[in-house]
Amino acid sequence: MTNVKNGNLNQKFNINSKDEIGELGRGFNEMLVQINKLIKSVSKEEKLKKAAEITALQLQINPHFLYNTLESINSLARIKKEYEISHLIVLLGRLLRLSISSFEEKIPINQEVMYIESYLEIQKVRMRDPLDYSILLDDGIKDCLTVKLILQPIVENAVIHGIDPLRSSGRIIIEGRLLEGFIIFTIKDNGKGIDPEQLEQIRDRLKNNAEDLSKYKNKIGLYNVQTRILLHYGDNYGISIDSKINRGTTVTIKIPIEVCDVIEKNVNCG
Repeated sequence: MTNVKNGNLNQKFNINSKDEIGELGRGFNEMLVQINKLIKSVSKEEKLKKAAEITALQLQINPHFLYNTLESINSLARIKKEYEISHLIVLLGRLLRLSISSFEEKIPINQEVMYIESYLEIQKVRMRDPLDYSILLDDGIKDCLTVKLILQPIVENAVIHGIDPLRSSGRIIIEGRLLEGFIIFTIKDNGKGIDPEQLEQIRDRLKNNAEDLSKYKNKIGLYNVQTRILLHYGDNYGISIDSKINRGTTVTIKIPIEVCDVIEKNVNCG
């Protein structure tokens, strides 16, 4: 009983009699069985709740992006009706295949990067001014795992809120590095930047109420990604942001290293 009181629930009273002590022992053992069942049940419910919430947050991104992409295709179709339209449809089809090819919460980083490349190729066709991008990854991280769809919303922010308003050539640099036992992504653009007051507001929201903004106020990009990272990995991981007016914005994402020996269904990762 002292061990149970101290938190060790893996105990059992050895019953050697049929008197009051034996009856007490049987009741004690039954109580421990029920307590352990309740703990497992609560843990399972929490996992299911978290999985449902993560799925709901992911679903906020797809319709938003698909709507913008279809608008781009529609605009181009009205103007040109030539090969660019076919190219956009192929890229969009590739995006759709990548997005529904796996129902796992985490995917290999190289698959996430393929998604980004297709997205940026669509944006290059859509934009009036040239868009240049580069993706640089350290050796060995392509087969590591990441939460699905954490880069695309950040890149979309860089294009729409950073580069588009300038109406001039834009550049986005995406890097993935191994650093001190973590994976660090940086997404850097040469867009219009964020004024200091707004930047501090964004930082405060990322730190204190990203989850509420994601669920209830239709904040798609930064806050959605931050919420999903925190749900999967905990408070030691997530997003930081730096920006200067007319010099661009840099978003940094920190996640732990997770590796799969074989990338397929029902693999064991650690």
